[in-house]
Amino acid sequence: MEPAALVAVFVIIVAAATVNAVTGFGFALVGVPMLAVAIGARDAVVLLAILTLPMNVGLAWRHRAEIVVLTAKRQTLAAFLGMPLGLVVLLAVTQQVLLAVIAVLVLVTVAALARGVELHPHGPGIDYGSGFVSGVLATSVGVNGPPLVAVYHGRGFAPAAFRATASAVFFLTGVVAAVMLVAAGAMSPDGWWALIPGLLALPVGWYAGDWLHDRIDPERFRHLVLVLLVAAALTAGLEAFLG
Repeated sequence: MEPAALVAVFVIIVAAATVNAVTGFGFALVGVPMLAVAIGARDAVVLLAILTLPMNVGLAWRHRAEIVVLTAKRQTLAAFLGMPLGLVVLLAVTQQVLLAVIAVLVLVTVAALARGVELHPHGPGIDYGSGFVSGVLATSVGVNGPPLVAVYHGRGFAPAAFRATASAVFFLTGVVAAVMLVAAGAMSPDGWWALIPGLLALPVGWYAGDWLHDRIDPERFRHLVLVLLVAAALTAGLEAFLG
């Protein structure tokens, strides 16, 4: 892998981890589209699946008392069922198609966040359904948060419960997703090299996010994140079109 690509991975992961530390979400939303351009869509999906593990296990353990256990259990079990389907999609379609799907999914999520779309999901079926879709997304395009975020937001979870439950589900499903993706050979040799700057970048972004958390206006930062997401998605879409 070229040195420039390794530097790009470091910068992207720092940015993604910073956003996640400040807002409680956005690691994959920011990281996947930009990494897909820098190192390829498949490597981006696998790399993010691995890098989310240390981050989410720390958050889930630190806030374990706030986890909404029943919701987390339902979504996790359903996600396990959806992962094989997502893996088939990842290995069957071309890099350009993956880039295009990633771009569209991120733009749809940004539109929903910008418009303040609120859902009011109730009942176990919503838990299982959102978990299944999240599992498919986890092993196909790597952006598996939107279905879970929609449920938690619609139920009015307090911030602590929101972050704790999401982190628990992301960690448990992330372990299985990472194992499946690696076992299937979805990561190239260049992708494994990219893991080094990625791991080095995680604590940098996390500490930067903690520092920013109490020093930046939340609404202004939210707008900056949305702009960054749009730019990343458009870049991935353009790469898919030109590729």
